[in-house]
Amino acid sequence: MDNVKIVFNPSERNINEIETWSTEKTYLHQCYRSNNLVVAEYNNYTVGFYCLTELDEIIVKIETAETHSDFRRKGIARFIFNEIQKKYKNHYAFILDFSSSESKTYWENIGFSHSQNYVDSQNQMFKLTRPANEIFTKDSSNTIEIIDNFGKGFKWCFELKENRNELITPIIFFGFNEWKMILTLNNKILFNEEYKYFDDDNDITSCIFIKSIPYRYI
Repeated sequence: MDNVKIVFNPSERNINEIETWSTEKTYLHQCYRSNNLVVAEYNNYTVGFYCLTELDEIIVKIETAETHSDFRRKGIARFIFNEIQKKYKNHYAFILDFSSSESKTYWENIGFSHSQNYVDSQNQMFKLTRPANEIFTKDSSNTIEIIDNFGKGFKWCFELKENRNELITPIIFFGFNEWKMILTLNNKILFNEEYKYFDDDNDITSCIFIKSIPYRYI
């Protein structure tokens, strides 16, 4: 966009300008100090920002985002997010909690979907940015099933890379470490416990993320 610049290392000047038009108090300074504040400048004046948090090097959480009222509906928020996606291209997903019907519509328009897990928050949305396995309902000899605290199950089939224990496509799901996981390989159940006991390398707190099967199960 002409005359709009995205800044990943904002200064106190940007903070001071944001505070003249935004009421955000919770994350602005926190994300600035942790170098997770991204701003947009128009003719050297701050007109938009995103506050981010990196989770487990897998997920980027959008804590809040806002555009100056005089610059809304001009594509600035989308432009900021497009540049953010480029920076975090090695992460697997973005997550957020939308706060209004207006913000919900915006996030849907740039590719966010509702989380299949409504236990924690019905306002949670996510966008995958790298290939991940989709929930699968048909029978398969290799499956991973996650069962939530209410007995609802989510199942994936998977394939392993040749002569390796890595999944061809990883599984990412916004559930909890305490939920039950059932691993079936060649029609044999090899693991049937809480997900947090599956593998230390997969003990990620922001989501359930499985990219490999520990050799002890194979």
